[in-house]
Amino acid sequence: MRIDTGIGFLNELLKGGFEDDTINTVFGPAGSGKTTTMMYFMIRHALEGKKVLYIETESGFSTERLRQITPDYSEVLKRTLFLKPVSFDELSRILEKLRGEIDKSVYALIIDSVGTLYRYELGKKDNFEMNRLLGVQLSYLSEIVRKQGVPVLLTDQVYSDVVSGGISRMVGGDVIKYTSKLIVELKKLKDNKRQAFIYRHRSIAEKENICFRIVQEGFVADS
Repeated sequence: MRIDTGIGFLNELLKGGFEDDTINTVFGPAGSGKTTTMMYFMIRHALEGKKVLYIETESGFSTERLRQITPDYSEVLKRTLFLKPVSFDELSRILEKLRGEIDKSVYALIIDSVGTLYRYELGKKDNFEMNRLLGVQLSYLSEIVRKQGVPVLLTDQVYSDVVSGGISRMVGGDVIKYTSKLIVELKKLKDNKRQAFIYRHRSIAEKENICFRIVQEGFVADS
């Protein structure tokens, strides 16, 4: 089943919205609209009385930005439960607990962003071990989707792969790619334009895309 993203043009691109039986990932560079995409989702469902669990790892959430998008921002905040882990290990403990039992009133789980704390740990631990631990986190999220029926939405950062000539790649790479069945890439274009791009989908062709702009009031489809 599709879940309304709260964004008309993104629903159009995704043929109805995010999917409820898999991990959905939105990735892109800073300023591409990842957190704002999650805000639209929160607004859409919180104003229907649904509760969203929002795990924030990079201080990207701004109440002032939410206020610019909706006059009902206080109602959205009342129905949003925020958690802010400060380490990769703490995030792992939170997800392990949630996979066992999550509040039955929670409609969806958002992590913004899944790559931040992982990235902080790189260099402190062996890369192979970090990828294994990231895989464990994603397995917990998969259980939350499958066994508890709670949709999961992730945002993720990008890094420049110098080995491949500076191509932007998703932090966590294949570990996240093969766990998420729906992945949208956000790209920054010229003149404040952005592009939502199908990176992976079970039923929509890759590379389908739609352009939009970021304005003070949120997103507007680009004509």
